[in-house]
Amino acid sequence: MKIEENAVTAIAALAILYWCLYGGQDMRSFRINNVPSIHGYRNYPPDFFERITTPTINFEVGGIPPKKTTKGSIWTQETQVQLLLELRKQALVKRNSLGIIQPLARANIKLNLDIYAPPNILYEIGDLDNLTGGVLDGLQHCPSNPEFKLHKLFNKKEFQDISPKKAIIYDDDSQIISIKATKNQTTGAPYYVVTIRY
Repeated sequence: MKIEENAVTAIAALAILYWCLYGGQDMRSFRINNVPSIHGYRNYPPDFFERITTPTINFEVGGIPPKKTTKGSIWTQETQVQLLLELRKQALVKRNSLGIIQPLARANIKLNLDIYAPPNILYEIGDLDNLTGGVLDGLQHCPSNPEFKLHKLFNKKEFQDISPKKAIIYDDDSQIISIKATKNQTTGAPYYVVTIRY
C-alpha cells in the first residue's frame, strides 16, 4: 500500500513539474539538449532552469505571423490585419488566463518566436526578421500619432478588447532585451508559438 501511495505522489509531482515548465505548451516546440550532471548525461532543454524560475506567458497561434514590410504600416495593410487580430486575440486570452490584468511594465522581457510550416511554404512566408518584427509590433499598441489611420476592420465593436490602441503584452517593444526566433518544418497546418519571459 505504501509503495502505491509513493507511486501516486511521484506521478502527481511529475505532472505539476511538467505544467510549471510548459504551461500546457505543445511538446512540438520542445527542444532537447544533453546537459552533463554528476549522475551522467541527462536530457534538459537549454533553458530548463530559466523556465523554473522565470514567469512565462506562452501561447500558440494558428496560421503565420503578421509581417513587417516596406509597403507601409502593418496596422493599415489589408493582408496583415487578420493576422494581427488573431495574434492579439490569443495573446490576450493567455494573459487573462494567467491573471495578468495589465501589460508588463518591466524592462527585462525575453521573447521567443517559433514558427512551424510545411516545407512547401516555409521559405515563402517571409524573412524571419520581418515576421519577428510583425509579432513585436502586434503585441504593443499602435503609434499614437493622431494623424495615423488604422484599417477600418479595427473599428468593429467585436474587436474592442484587442483594439490597436491598447497594449496587449507590453507597452513598447523597447522593453525587450532578448529575441530568439526559428522557422521549423511541420507536416500539418502552419502555426507559431510565442514565449515571453519577464
